[in-house]
Amino acid sequence: MAPTPAPSAPSRQERKLCWGGRDRYFACLDAAGVVEAGKEGRGTCETEGKEYEANCAKSWIHYFNERRIQEARLRARFIADEARGVDVRGLRYGPDDPKKNYSGSG
Repeated sequence: MAPTPAPSAPSRQERKLCWGGRDRYFACLDAAGVVEAGKEGRGTCETEGKEYEANCAKSWIHYFNERRIQEARLRARFIADEARGVDVRGLRYGPDDPKKNYSGSG
């Protein structure tokens, strides 16, 4: 039996289709006030969701959806810290922050 060939990387055009579909879907979710993709309920963002799923690899969809949730959590943390009076200018809330200063406390 011949070995299965490794999947090829998506072309520039395929990546563009994926990113465009993702952006339209996420914009629809934002307009609907939904953070977690797939939790929007029947009839909401269906067309955009189908386009997103048709044009992106499952691994990419998983990555983009998880990233969306993480960014929403970080945004909420940033807003909460700002409301507490923490000077958030210049802070980068995330694992790549060299200061590891996620809460403004040092």
